[in-house]
Amino acid sequence: MSQATEKLLHIIRSKGKEKSSAAHSSTRKVSGFRIPGPWSAKRRRLGVDIAPGGLRLMLVTDSESAPKILGFRDIPYPEKAKPGSADFPAFLRDQVKSLCGRIGDLQIWSHVFSFRAQLQRLLVPKAPPWELYDLVYWRVKRDNPFDDDEFLLDFKVQGQVTQQGASMYSVICCLVPRDELDRTRSYFIEAGLPLAGLTTASLALQTMFRKPLLPVDSPHFATLHVERDWSRIDIFSEGNLLMSRMVKTGMTSMAETLVRQCSNRLEDWQLAASEHGEDSEVDFFEQGLLVQDEAAEIAEIEAIAATLPGDDEKDDGSSLPKLAHVQPLERRDDLPTTEQSGETISMDQAMDMLIRALASGSDVASIPWESLSDDQIFNLITPVCERLAKQVERTISYNTREQNQERVELLMISGDLSVNVRVREVFWGILGMPAIALDPLDPDQHTKWGPTSPPTQMDRVRQNLSLALALCTSSNCLNLQKTFHQIEEARSVQRVNLGIYGLTILALLVMSLFYGMEHSSINERSNTLAQLDTRLAAFQPQVDEAMLMDLATRIGKEHARLGALSASMHPVAMLGEISRVTPDTIHLLNLRLSPAIRTGDDDTKKAEIILEALVTDPSGNLDSALTGYMFVLRRAGLFAMPVVQSQEREQRPGLGEVLRVVLLLDSSV
Repeated sequence: MSQATEKLLHIIRSKGKEKSSAAHSSTRKVSGFRIPGPWSAKRRRLGVDIAPGGLRLMLVTDSESAPKILGFRDIPYPEKAKPGSADFPAFLRDQVKSLCGRIGDLQIWSHVFSFRAQLQRLLVPKAPPWELYDLVYWRVKRDNPFDDDEFLLDFKVQGQVTQQGASMYSVICCLVPRDELDRTRSYFIEAGLPLAGLTTASLALQTMFRKPLLPVDSPHFATLHVERDWSRIDIFSEGNLLMSRMVKTGMTSMAETLVRQCSNRLEDWQLAASEHGEDSEVDFFEQGLLVQDEAAEIAEIEAIAATLPGDDEKDDGSSLPKLAHVQPLERRDDLPTTEQSGETISMDQAMDMLIRALASGSDVASIPWESLSDDQIFNLITPVCERLAKQVERTISYNTREQNQERVELLMISGDLSVNVRVREVFWGILGMPAIALDPLDPDQHTKWGPTSPPTQMDRVRQNLSLALALCTSSNCLNLQKTFHQIEEARSVQRVNLGIYGLTILALLVMSLFYGMEHSSINERSNTLAQLDTRLAAFQPQVDEAMLMDLATRIGKEHARLGALSASMHPVAMLGEISRVTPDTIHLLNLRLSPAIRTGDDDTKKAEIILEALVTDPSGNLDSALTGYMFVLRRAGLFAMPVVQSQEREQRPGLGEVLRVVLLLDSSV
């Protein structure tokens, strides 16, 4: 390798080492700062983003104007404490306690990630809450059949809309695999942390956009979050989430492009080395610079070094923001060179190169043949960005065409890709709409954060989801810990309990009123009784015992006289009653009254009447006429049921056929 090449590499790496020393205390290692909060009496909320690249925490508390950041963290996972490992819960607990101190007053929110999770917006007729769940459940079941044992359905009412003159509810529905939900919940249970809520990333962003702390110029906008292995497209209207879509294109696709490019450069270097032979070793990187002589080389090196940004330079807006907490790859003595190993770079190295290029815009290199300028890296990842932009365009077109929604007017990009201006210009050019970075913690645009926000743009955009989770509450965000159905069942039980309590209180009030009235009545009657006792004590009777005995004797004699008179008049009463109830069709011939006979030890006597009569009937139904007459006598009240002693049909002049009967009537006197 020539002297000029070594000088140029020394200058580049010395710049990188100076930047890495300045970023050594940034949020990538300690990842933020913390304001002790034991003095605060307000409830604190912690957003936990279990991201693919590391654990991101955001601790906030409410203030009068806007939420106040108490601290944040961005910690890479240790090798043995990645999500799903046995050591991860302990790592999670240690980081949370390190940031928050006490955890008794914490409201912790996190999110569930799954490619099988689905979000769906529905318009349903207005209905009471206890009917709304069944309405939404069967609508989702019809549009997207799912297994209740495998998926959990929850939804939240976004507001009311008017469609064709009818008022309807706008409902956002969420289907989440139960195993993913249980796995995420188990992290916090095993860590001993009080998990207040679980939601999805898209719904957490909806909560953040509804807050006044993040005003958006356009009412219809979309967000694109780019992670390592996937990207998520969310479309919003008036702060409400309309749809969410996952695509399997991310930073890894761009890193693979860099790996392929470096592999090609390695093959070219090896080919050139074999052509020139070992004795006339020619550096391929030096050939690429087209150095003519050493003087020209030194002049060119000094010109290149002068263009490199220094540590004391400020960003005037024309250059890209610098990534303070990502350390550039330092030259390592044990790093195999091309001549020694002939191996290309790994995916991790390519990802580091990509992130540094996006954040700082400087040339990156670890070994000579890997040297790639920012322009070269940008040209390599542009096709991936274009594919991703077309995915966004198709999603927006589907939302406009199939969902009958307004056209999106703004794209906000989140993730490491968003900090590069040239990348955003690619999306702007393809989509034909402004593409900006989603940076709610930018202190220049949102001065309320002040010095509490992360120092660099890369640090800030990585905290977007943790900030959104920290702003979530059960009232403003869908909580998969407590679904709508569970909340409504609890409310139904509460309503029943309140009804029982109300009825119990009402019954107690009525009983108390009744008791008061009865107590008053008892007092009144006690007073009356006391007065009567007083009058009785003062009463002097005008009769004596002899007078009362004489009066009782006279009453007894009068009663006996009246009884004898009644007995003597009883036959007359019976004859009169017979005469009264006998109809015109019955002709009495003879009545015989037998003397009254005593029937027992008491004074009851039995009298009998023998009645002889002719029964006539114009219709000729003599038996029926007789039976009716016997029942009339029975209903008179003085007789028992008459007994027929004899009956005989006869012909009588003027009457025709008649029935001659003899009846026995019994009566007790």
